Amino acid sequence: MDEIKLMLRTVWMMIWGKNIRLVSKVEEHQRRIEGTQEELKDYLSQISDENLSEEDVDWKFIVLDYSQELTAIGTLIRRDLCDAGIRQIQLNQEPSPEDKEELEAFYARTLERIEKATVILMLREPRLAEEFILEKEQINIQCRRSRKARLEKPLSVQSASSNVVDMINCLRRINSQLTSLAYSIVRDPTRSGETTGHSPELEEAWPAEDSAKPEAKQPSIKDS
Repeated sequence: MDEIKLMLRTVWMMIWGKNIRLVSKVEEHQRRIEGTQEELKDYLSQISDENLSEEDVDWKFIVLDYSQELTAIGTLIRRDLCDAGIRQIQLNQEPSPEDKEELEAFYARTLERIEKATVILMLREPRLAEEFILEKEQINIQCRRSRKARLEKPLSVQSASSNVVDMINCLRRINSQLTSLAYSIVRDPTRSGETTGHSPELEEAWPAEDSAKPEAKQPSIKDS
């Protein structure tokens, strides 16, 4: 989680400082995230299920699955967010004040949700997990409204905002993958007396769009 926060902040420093050399720092954070995930996988594989309760066995796999989600987030930041930032720098054109304000708001909310995900990971509290899921749906709605508002503007304005749209969409996808932990905790059948599945009010907060990860692609812009 800490490496992901640092990775995001480094991308932000790169974009607003117009310093493409920081790509190497972004990639360094990505390598650390991937290395930590591999170490965690090796550690968990050495813990025999015979020595664990049913709840601990389930939790072991939840942690393993979530570490893979965090690794996917690292790839998403480097592959999509970072490349959109590079394009923005190469355009040598400042986003409009409205675009910059909206982008900063999504960025701040993403950092805030990384902190909340850390708390959920520690406490495993279904109520907090449900709130986290609902927040994710609110972010999706906000992104759709933002995109719709831009499509209603002249083509020249849409073109100037295209990289901003890509960055906002990337932050939305990061938030979606962060939420996978909350889904696991709400659905966890071993937590007796607590929520074991999504409730009716969460129906719309359970979109199918997150069930598959985007296919990896090679970065289209070389680092400089």
